[in-house]
Amino acid sequence: MNCIREAEEHLWYYRDMKRSLEHIERKLNKLHWDGKPQELKAVEIDGMPHANRQHDDMINIMYEYKRYLHMKETTELEIKEIDMILDDITKEKGCEHYKDVLKMWYIEKATKYEIALKIGYSERSVYHHKEKAIKKFAIQLFGLSALSA
Repeated sequence: MNCIREAEEHLWYYRDMKRSLEHIERKLNKLHWDGKPQELKAVEIDGMPHANRQHDDMINIMYEYKRYLHMKETTELEIKEIDMILDDITKEKGCEHYKDVLKMWYIEKATKYEIALKIGYSERSVYHHKEKAIKKFAIQLFGLSALSA
């Protein structure tokens, strides 16, 4: 397990996870409206069991709704965990800019020059600070197994 690489992937896909929440919300709204009871047109009572197409459709809508709800919850939890770790990193002395470095490097895809300008480091030292920050992030995300990376 390459914890540093996996920690980087969490940050690289952070923005995509945020966007996916918008898509999931739109899908949940559509399923909500698709699952609304429809106007009753006619009822046939003949004593013989028939497949109820509307019933099957409703079950499928409910299953899909539950699946998207689960996706939304797990994505929100992942985003919240990343945000909490980034906030925790900045609380330590000497790590005040780690959150900015990680967000700008991985999430905003800023250049070394832009990062250096914002945090007041030289361009040359940005890469060094990014390496220290991602290692600290990985350790908080994966624990002891990240130390060997």
